[in-house]
Amino acid sequence: MAKNYLDLQKKLEQTEARLQKMAEQRKALETMKKQLAEKSELERLRSRGELLEKHLREPMLLTNEDIDTLLELLFRSSFTQQRLEEMIAARKAAPAEAGDAVDAAPESAESSDP
Repeated sequence: MAKNYLDLQKKLEQTEARLQKMAEQRKALETMKKQLAEKSELERLRSRGELLEKHLREPMLLTNEDIDTLLELLFRSSFTQQRLEEMIAARKAAPAEAGDAVDAAPESAESSDP
């Protein structure tokens, strides 16, 4: 009987050790997932900033407030709003392309109003 108890105790300890190792692996994978999501978001923001600056004259002279005012004026137009809705609808209808991976946005971000 003592041998069975010792065998069971040893199996329990081994199982607990495996469980602990798996929990540590899970935590490491969750950390990696979070880091990749953050990296993807930063890349998207950097890319969008480059696109904006490409169309601005002397972007280094403009403040964030200047840029915000300009964007508010641009997006106030009904033409801009209509075109934006068309682009969003087309993206939602079409499967994502490989080159668009950086441009992918979470569902909640897509549904927010400008």
